[in-house]
Amino acid sequence: MNERGYDLESEEGENMTFRKRGSAARLLKMFEDRITLERDITGFRMEGLRKDVVRLGYAIENKARQENI
Repeated sequence: MNERGYDLESEEGENMTFRKRGSAARLLKMFEDRITLERDITGFRMEGLRKDVVRLGYAIENKARQENI
Protein backbone atom coordinates (compact mmCIF):
# COMPACT_ATOMS: atom_id res chain seq x y z
CA MET A 1 0.00 0.00 0.00
CA ASN A 2 2.93 2.29 0.69
CA GLU A 3 4.11 1.89 -2.91
CA ARG A 4 0.66 3.06 -4.11
CA GLY A 5 0.68 6.23 -1.99
CA TYR A 6 -1.38 5.05 0.99
CA ASP A 7 -0.41 5.34 4.66
CA LEU A 8 -1.71 3.14 7.46
CA GLU A 9 -4.34 5.08 9.43
CA SER A 10 -5.39 2.43 11.94
CA GLU A 11 -4.99 -1.25 12.66
CA GLU A 12 -7.32 -3.33 14.80
CA GLY A 13 -6.25 -6.97 14.89
CA GLU A 14 -6.24 -8.12 11.26
CA ASN A 15 -8.33 -5.16 10.00
CA MET A 16 -6.48 -2.18 8.54
CA THR A 17 -7.49 1.27 7.31
CA PHE A 18 -5.38 3.30 4.87
CA ARG A 19 -5.58 6.95 3.75
CA LYS A 20 -4.08 8.56 0.66
CA ARG A 21 -0.79 10.32 1.31
CA GLY A 22 -0.65 14.03 0.50
CA SER A 23 -3.27 16.72 0.82
CA ALA A 24 -3.47 17.40 -2.94
CA ALA A 25 -4.29 13.76 -3.71
CA ARG A 26 -6.85 13.70 -0.90
CA LEU A 27 -8.45 16.92 -2.15
CA LEU A 28 -8.81 15.50 -5.67
CA LYS A 29 -10.75 12.60 -4.17
CA MET A 30 -12.83 15.02 -2.08
CA PHE A 31 -11.42 13.41 1.09
CA GLU A 32 -13.13 10.11 0.27
CA ASP A 33 -9.81 8.33 0.08
CA ARG A 34 -10.11 5.70 2.82
CA ILE A 35 -9.45 2.05 1.94
CA THR A 36 -10.37 -0.61 4.48
CA LEU A 37 -9.03 -4.17 4.48
CA GLU A 38 -11.05 -6.51 6.69
CA ARG A 39 -10.16 -10.11 7.42
CA ASP A 40 -12.86 -12.49 6.21
CA ILE A 41 -13.32 -16.26 6.40
CA THR A 42 -12.19 -16.63 2.78
CA GLY A 43 -9.42 -14.00 2.86
CA PHE A 44 -9.71 -10.23 2.89
CA ARG A 45 -12.50 -7.83 1.95
CA MET A 46 -11.56 -4.40 0.59
CA GLU A 47 -13.84 -1.37 0.85
CA GLY A 48 -13.49 2.11 -0.61
CA LEU A 49 -14.02 3.92 -3.88
CA ARG A 50 -14.61 1.35 -6.62
CA LYS A 51 -11.89 2.65 -8.92
CA ASP A 52 -9.29 2.59 -6.15
CA VAL A 53 -10.37 -0.84 -4.88
CA VAL A 54 -10.01 -2.36 -8.36
CA ARG A 55 -6.58 -0.80 -8.91
CA LEU A 56 -5.27 -1.83 -5.50
CA GLY A 57 -6.76 -5.31 -5.83
CA TYR A 58 -4.93 -5.89 -9.10
CA ALA A 59 -1.71 -4.46 -7.64
CA ILE A 60 -1.89 -6.78 -4.63
CA GLU A 61 -2.64 -9.77 -6.85
CA ASN A 62 0.30 -8.99 -9.17
CA LYS A 63 2.64 -8.53 -6.21
CA ALA A 64 1.56 -11.89 -4.77
CA ARG A 65 2.12 -13.60 -8.13
CA GLN A 66 5.62 -12.11 -8.49
CA GLU A 67 6.61 -13.34 -5.04
CA ASN A 68 5.42 -16.88 -5.84
CA ILE A 69 7.55 -17.14 -9.01
